[in-house]
Amino acid sequence: VIFYHDSPAVGDTVKVSGNGITHEPGFMAIPDSLDFHNVLVGKSMTDTITVKNDGYDSLFITAVTSSNARFTVTPTSARLDSMATKKFAVAFSPSAVGVAYAAIAFANNTAEAHDTVWVTGNGSTVVSIADARKDANADGIPDHLNDTMFVAGVIVSPNVQTMPQTGYFLQDGTAGIEIFS
Repeated sequence: VIFYHDSPAVGDTVKVSGNGITHEPGFMAIPDSLDFHNVLVGKSMTDTITVKNDGYDSLFITAVTSSNARFTVTPTSARLDSMATKKFAVAFSPSAVGVAYAAIAFANNTAEAHDTVWVTGNGSTVVSIADARKDANADGIPDHLNDTMFVAGVIVSPNVQTMPQTGYFLQDGTAGIEIFS
């Protein structure tokens, strides 16, 4: 850099060096995927995705869309200045029992033009305790062993035990089961 001035001396010179930066927006989603696990059919669960503009220009998210109507996102657009973050709420509302998947696409002004976060969830329903304990072939192994199931009932009495867990007896109109916490 040379400075010119009206002094009788010759212009002053200062040597400078540095690294240039790219003047463009960046997109980073945290987390890069969401798993809602089990949600009861007819209910809804919400989680968030945080988007960060890790670039050096404003990030314009012009649309946020879901490939599956069971997953909805708000807001559906945003502007993030350099290094700013914004939370997007993703709601999973299962309408049927079973696993659901979706791609949440963020249309934006980065070089990639869009970024995707994959989401999944499992629609579940409440079953009777008798159905949860069912052993249709009478082999002594419950049909739903290792499955996650939702049951509803009344805790009849706590069964405090000497082991590090406390047992409870849960009963509905069909059967009873001991659960541990």
